[in-house]
Amino acid sequence: MDDYLFIDKFIPSKDTKAYLHSIDYKFTELEKATIVANHYLLPAKEKIAWLQECSKATSDKDLKKRISNAITCIKKHKKHERKGWYYYNDALFDFVFIPHDFRNGDIVTCLYGDWDTTRYNEKIGIILGYFDDNYRCYKKMAGDYSDTQICVDIKFDGVNYQGEFEHEHINPIYIERMNLHKNDERIPYINYLALVYKEKYDYDALGDGSPEYARLHRSLTIYKDDRYEVMIDFYDKPAEITLLSDGEILLTVGINKEFISGRKALYESFAKWLEKNDDKLTDIVWEWNLGNEDFELISEELII
Repeated sequence: MDDYLFIDKFIPSKDTKAYLHSIDYKFTELEKATIVANHYLLPAKEKIAWLQECSKATSDKDLKKRISNAITCIKKHKKHERKGWYYYNDALFDFVFIPHDFRNGDIVTCLYGDWDTTRYNEKIGIILGYFDDNYRCYKKMAGDYSDTQICVDIKFDGVNYQGEFEHEHINPIYIERMNLHKNDERIPYINYLALVYKEKYDYDALGDGSPEYARLHRSLTIYKDDRYEVMIDFYDKPAEITLLSDGEILLTVGINKEFISGRKALYESFAKWLEKNDDKLTDIVWEWNLGNEDFELISEELII
């Protein structure tokens, strides 16, 4: 199957499909086999039929062997096929770079699983923390097929608001830009958040070159010396504060300074330190929740 027909048949997203055609993109044989073997929307019968044809057409003996193993894996899991259930195919699990033009702040919907594309029932989300730098990083990445995902902050499941950060990681072949009806009551809020994401989120790469998603919801160090580190974890709500030593978590308390877990003997003195810095702590939490990062870290000496 030539590249144009492959893209038309196996790239469901109309936006990703159009972009791939616009740059005349060509996948390798291994990439094509990997996309098909791990396809969310393709029945097992169709996967097997295409992979068998691919095996006959290729002269790559290693690929033939991997396709054979992938078909065995598909047959093994065939009985478990049902909507919303998925597995990765270990035999064909190489990283595949999928060119696309999605970026941070795009309002999108998805095409697989329990995502419903009817007017008021679809899941709607906003692409989070994905800029040109991230895109260039992915082009050089060596990983596995799961690394193709884009972080989408899901704001609505139908008309139901999903909270501060109900995110999913989605392959760009299943993402499409969402054009809401002009009378949709969710439009003002979604547009506001998309604007905030575009203005406030920065790209921040980890040491291994992988993109760091959701800076607004990650852990923030508020104090550090040669003995201790204090961090606020904003991933869940309400936020939690942890006391660490050499990377070991000694104590975890709630943002209201309630004991959660760890060395309870440290709790009283740590709570007093937090109380002493309550004004600064409150400012940090407030600013962070608003998406601002213009604040001073706590700098008083921590005595335990």
